[in-house]
Amino acid sequence: MSFEIDIVVDPSKALPGIAKVETSLAKVETAGPRVGAAVTRGMREGAAAASSAASSVGNFGEALARVAKYEKILAGEAAQAKADTQVIERARTLIAGGNAKQAYAELAPLQD
Repeated sequence: MSFEIDIVVDPSKALPGIAKVETSLAKVETAGPRVGAAVTRGMREGAAAASSAASSVGNFGEALARVAKYEKILAGEAAQAKADTQVIERARTLIAGGNAKQAYAELAPLQD
């Protein structure tokens, strides 16, 4: 089975539509370079912003690593200070009990 379709175009109605399409295409062709330049500029600025953000994230990561390092050091110092306080209290108890020699032996390592 086959069909034949005849398409009839009325030139008086088609020409104004073609003229509008041609006018629109001319506008697009005129605007094309400006749009292309704007897109290119936007892409460059976006890439620069992404690079800057990546650098900032990297710097932040490095700063966090340094903070973690110092937190470990401070935690160690805090633990040592607590241990020192306990030794000092023990030495006080020894002195109060009349055992100055043992108190000195407890305190001597803390002088380092």
